[in-house]
Amino acid sequence: MEFMKDLHIVKEEIYDADVMEEILRDINTFPKSELNRLRAYKKSRKYGNKVDVIYHYGKGCEENQLGRLYVKNNRGLQSFQREIRDALLEKHHFSIDIENAHYNLMIKLGNDWNINVENIKYYCENRDMCLKMLSDDRRISKLSYLKIAYGGNISLYDNTIGEFVEPEGDTKLLKEIEKEVKDNKLYTLYQLVLESENKKQQYGIYSNGVLSETMSESTFDRKKNMEKIFF
Repeated sequence: MEFMKDLHIVKEEIYDADVMEEILRDINTFPKSELNRLRAYKKSRKYGNKVDVIYHYGKGCEENQLGRLYVKNNRGLQSFQREIRDALLEKHHFSIDIENAHYNLMIKLGNDWNINVENIKYYCENRDMCLKMLSDDRRISKLSYLKIAYGGNISLYDNTIGEFVEPEGDTKLLKEIEKEVKDNKLYTLYQLVLESENKKQQYGIYSNGVLSETMSESTFDRKKNMEKIFF
């Protein structure tokens, strides 16, 4: 089937109208540019406190429909900073979070593709102990494992972190997990996708794309279940 370049997904956002007014009046907390964008978002509503938001795949991922979905032209609450987004959505939407999501998704992919993920399983089942063994600073430990999940480039997870601090503890398990993450069929599969798009093959892009695609499947499955219950 021929790919449609204008493929997009439209979702309805319902924001808290009272909180919206409070935020727009608060000129001391948020930058003027952010408040102006929020006013433009509010004006785009179809009626009341409901806005139709268009989502699309990231650049280079449209044809294969891999990776995360992003709001078009930043006209959606996804594009706003967390404090604004969470406050406006709390009343009418559910926030779904998977604990230790990246590595639990890797276990799912490993089971689906018959790939060895024994060290990843051990980490997920003994996470607190593994984090403590890696560093006395829990944040450093968590970022070290996330760095592996994002192909050695922590900025793909969060580009505001700055200089990465190496853990001072036992890195044996971390290195074994890195081997499991890199040496599997899914990495090879995603390399082929990148080749077809004439993109530079980057292990970090693989992680961001394939894991996000798995996350998308999980999120939409949950959304369908919630729609059956609540709507």
